[in-house]
Amino acid sequence: MLRDKFIKYLNLLEDKIKSKSLLKKRKGFDRIILEIDEINILEFMSMFQGNNKIYFSPSDNSFSTFAMLSLREYKTDNYDEDFKNIIEKDISLFLNNDIKIYGGICFSRNKNNWKEFPEARFILPIFEIFNRNNKYFIAYNFVINDDLINNYYANINKLISLFNWNIIKDNLPVNIYKHSFFPNYNKWIENINKAKILFNKNKYIKIALARITKLYSNNNINSLTLFNKLINNSINSYNFYFEFNNSVFMGNSPEKLFKIENNVISSDSLAGTRKRDIRVNKDIFLENELLESKKDNDEFNIVKEDIFSILNELCSGIITESETKVKKLNKVQHLFSEIKGELKENYSVFNIMDKIHPTPAVGTKPRDNENIIYELEQFDRGWYAGPIGYLSCNKSDFSVAIRTCLINDNKMYLFTGAGITKDSQADAEWEEINNKMSDYLDIINYDIN
Repeated sequence: MLRDKFIKYLNLLEDKIKSKSLLKKRKGFDRIILEIDEINILEFMSMFQGNNKIYFSPSDNSFSTFAMLSLREYKTDNYDEDFKNIIEKDISLFLNNDIKIYGGICFSRNKNNWKEFPEARFILPIFEIFNRNNKYFIAYNFVINDDLINNYYANINKLISLFNWNIIKDNLPVNIYKHSFFPNYNKWIENINKAKILFNKNKYIKIALARITKLYSNNNINSLTLFNKLINNSINSYNFYFEFNNSVFMGNSPEKLFKIENNVISSDSLAGTRKRDIRVNKDIFLENELLESKKDNDEFNIVKEDIFSILNELCSGIITESETKVKKLNKVQHLFSEIKGELKENYSVFNIMDKIHPTPAVGTKPRDNENIIYELEQFDRGWYAGPIGYLSCNKSDFSVAIRTCLINDNKMYLFTGAGITKDSQADAEWEEINNKMSDYLDIINYDIN
């Protein structure tokens, strides 16, 4: 039934392509869309057997999309100006504002675990199934040339061949039999003590430190089932899923690095944490405790003042700076503020990204390269804490890839971190990073204690 509907939609797109081919347009990238019946995007995604799968939804839930096949792939182990210029040149040829390039950039890199996730990797998809304003659409992105119809036939034949329409849902995504921490608890205490020595020497006032929780499963992990359950519990977060050759990086990040629309940029300050409680009075108590905590407010203000300073440099003026609020997620809550400004001219998306990232929320203050973080953590973060999102010709939206999971075969790597300041207590920070990954642990029904 779904297969027949899908083929019908592709045939209707063909009619639109034929009409496009009659139009005279300058060379570039174009897009056609067709409204379709409501569809379960993740279920449809599970039927697709191609090597690359991308799902993305921004924190405002303005849309969610599943991207299939690559019209252009931008992939590098050398994230330099030449790489950025290639993407920016293609974007300048977009003839439709809705065309998007999805991808991410590493914080740092490990060639073993992160082999499919290099320094930078972006995809301009051929097909997308997406939801916007409670309506569902199929989109086809293409290059304007003299052979539109034959190219379309080739693309739909390839697409249809990559579906298994009889796939069975798996409600048991993973069966974990052991876990390990890196760093372990004793090393974590040592790292925080080393950070405090640096604070006392006035070299830093904040260092964000992370931990990997490695989980071992008896079977290969059904990452899409896991992701489906993850986003069902997601509140006020970006949801993203990148699968390249069976290696998966997914997450539900509450932190916006930046969003640009109509030359207005916004960025989030996010720091300080308390867990949530199902009892309303207790949850409010924890919220007020967070708002009144000197340690958490100091950590938060370091992040906010840094982002304000960067946006002040990028913008002709700060439009708004929201008051400090509490952003409530499924399992934890954070201090939060949004800053908006009107951009000066002549800044590319990559210029802005390189200036803003990494903020002290995931890096250091004063800003530094990642050497001190690697020196303390002793592992490469890969895409964890890096920018992840999309670019288009008039709008871009990137999250900070926190609350994330890397899956390779039967191994899961959960990444969580905490902002360390002079007032940090190692055991409290350890508990905080446990709370931050509790969404994943609840889904797989696994206790790390």
